Amino acid sequence: MKQAILLAGGKGTRLNTLSIDTPKPMVQIFDRPLIQYQVELCKKFGFDDIHILIHYRGNVIREYLGDGRKFDLKITYHKERTLRGTAGAVLEILDKLSDVFLVIYADTFLNVNLEKFYLSHQTNKSDATLFIHPNNHPYDSDLIELDEDGYIKHIHQYPHTSEIWMQNLVNAALYVINKKTLIGDYSLLKINDFAKDLFPKLLDEKKKLFAYISSEYIKDIGTPDRLNDLLLDIKSNKVDKLSSSIKKQAIFLDRDGVLNSEVGHIKRPKELKMIEGVAEGIKKINDNGSLAVIVTNQPVVARGDCSEIELKNINNKLETLLGRDSAYLDAIYYCPHHPESGHKGEISALKIKCNCRKPNTGLLSQATKNMNISLSNSWLIGDTTTDILTAQKFGIKSILLRTGFAGQDYKYSVVPDYTFFDFNSAIDWIVKEHRQTINIMEKYIENIVDKKLLFIGGLARSGKTTWAQIIKEALKVNTTKNIHKINLDSWLIPKNERTKGNVLKRYDMKRINAFIKTINQKQKDKVVVNLPIYDRIKRNHSSKTIKYIIEPRDIVILEGVPALYIEINTSDDFSFYVECNETLRKTRMQVDYRWRKTEVESFNNIYNSREIDESPIIKKSKLRADAIITSKNYNETL
Repeated sequence: MKQAILLAGGKGTRLNTLSIDTPKPMVQIFDRPLIQYQVELCKKFGFDDIHILIHYRGNVIREYLGDGRKFDLKITYHKERTLRGTAGAVLEILDKLSDVFLVIYADTFLNVNLEKFYLSHQTNKSDATLFIHPNNHPYDSDLIELDEDGYIKHIHQYPHTSEIWMQNLVNAALYVINKKTLIGDYSLLKINDFAKDLFPKLLDEKKKLFAYISSEYIKDIGTPDRLNDLLLDIKSNKVDKLSSSIKKQAIFLDRDGVLNSEVGHIKRPKELKMIEGVAEGIKKINDNGSLAVIVTNQPVVARGDCSEIELKNINNKLETLLGRDSAYLDAIYYCPHHPESGHKGEISALKIKCNCRKPNTGLLSQATKNMNISLSNSWLIGDTTTDILTAQKFGIKSILLRTGFAGQDYKYSVVPDYTFFDFNSAIDWIVKEHRQTINIMEKYIENIVDKKLLFIGGLARSGKTTWAQIIKEALKVNTTKNIHKINLDSWLIPKNERTKGNVLKRYDMKRINAFIKTINQKQKDKVVVNLPIYDRIKRNHSSKTIKYIIEPRDIVILEGVPALYIEINTSDDFSFYVECNETLRKTRMQVDYRWRKTEVESFNNIYNSREIDESPIIKKSKLRADAIITSKNYNETL
């Protein structure tokens, strides 16, 4: 029999407005009291010898749970004569406990794999194992400092000094403890609390305390606000999403240029400046029950610019800043290597080719294994083509941010799935709008799944590129055919080579039509084409091209402003016209041109000219469409 101790002696003073005369463990959580959830969780994972330490109105708990037979386990009660704190209460009944026992605070709601937690304690041969996790209020929590092997070095009790950057690893008040660890004169030393008294004492005595780090759900419901948060988390399915048995959605995040300003190689904490609005976006990931996981190349270590300890302090600063805004990261994975030699002070042992340096996928593979991540449901957000290629190689969806390098590095010939100007808009797309948009597109699938060519036209910034990707994703679920998404900007004429005229004069329509003709005429052969990537700032083509190998059965999606003016000589096609509220479309244009460093007056002139040479002719193409899609309020950018 495995043994669990439930600490249920508290009054629940902070919850009195909700539970007058009710002991905190008996607070109702929907259809049953909190302590029943804990008893049932213990039973689920084989802890069938339960000892409950009671004090304030303990008779209410005893009368409700009884001796445990209705839960098919054994419950023993121990009445605290005098409240001695969490550790003091356990020390008082030490002679009645097993050699190894689990400790649960009865004012926490948890959905934790207790068996896995218990086995970790045995595997690591520790004297005690503490369940550790990041939370959204590290500023008023005890923070845990670890050594390289995952054992606890120090417990930093709150309040914390603002001069020290700490990793957001919090003691969640769930423990596995060896009985022999507590045998001694601890009771004579006025040991009261586990975190504040007993564990620091054990660390002083060089006992081994292992940190079991997990993102599984555990929350103290000691205040009305936290109780309300729990109820919302249960309703939104967040509690179940974080279960160790469920494959989780991860939002993989590059660090520099995405979460903090891109200022070159950051070597000291003072150089890290978090981008405005990032904490709000991270909190949305947390609230959704998804994982926020940094995957970052940090060659500063291999270059000798900073040590791994200094890098940790830099990351700790980021975690601290996020924590002040009630947001947290679930994990940080970094590559310290760099393949190129020749830097003064470099670390030769780290000057290697590795599988963890992006665009290699070693960091993501490690995180996926450690955290039970679902690839089909996960994303990577970055600011470089290296990030986009990493996502493609790993088989997850990608978002390019127009921050940091903004994709202008052109190191690799890749196109992101989606592009956004700011972090918050990208997160809103992932956690809310993407699924809604997929659902809208599904009603068109039967009309397009057997087509060869799909055309998506509409005014600039109406949402065409986003809808093209949505169509591609929806088709992938419904066909085994290869699907190619091609942006007509590859045929944009460089600005300095254009002649005056309407919007169609800005595109090489002859080459576009020749491309379509080639696809139609060579039904028995594959078509290989290299198309240039259009540089939106320089307004010409970059040196990078995208290679498309189009087989006869493949589906080709062509999206761009003039898409519905392409000459089509086949019935094997389907066309969409994407429209958008004009105020929203103009706002998107303003954001785009602001990113391009265009002054307000210049933008107004551009917008007004487009109303003359673009809007009338493109709006007429709506009559050519087989279906009309209304773009909603998301920050689509290309």
